[in-house]
Amino acid sequence: MSCLANRGIRGILKKDIGTIWQEVEPILSRAIRSDHFNMIDIYMLLQKGQMQLWVGENNEKIEAVMTTEIIIYPRCKECVLVHMAGNWDDGFKSYLDYIKEWAKANNCSKIIIEGREGWQRLLKDFFKKTAIRLEMKI
Repeated sequence: MSCLANRGIRGILKKDIGTIWQEVEPILSRAIRSDHFNMIDIYMLLQKGQMQLWVGENNEKIEAVMTTEIIIYPRCKECVLVHMAGNWDDGFKSYLDYIKEWAKANNCSKIIIEGREGWQRLLKDFFKKTAIRLEMKI
């Protein structure tokens, strides 16, 4: 995982998580909106290599943070974008190709994003709207 340019995305190796954690933690903490994870959980998963840490940079200054997780199913692997916080707006589409290539190199067949907009109308009486699942085949 390497930096693309002055404004780019960079994957952080698990051995470097401790070194960069104080800088990314305040940004990443803004993405924690469920009872699935707290910051200690995320730190431990990153240290174990069960999640991956990405930073969006502008002139070597971290502006955004993302975590990914590779989920292994019996017939496929998926790269899930788990947490995203900071200023991804301007650059995310251009960074997606980099993430796609990384996921492909790790034998993933899809990239998954779960968001907060909408749910199917048919199920509105049974489920609370909390997310939408977006998939990209790779």
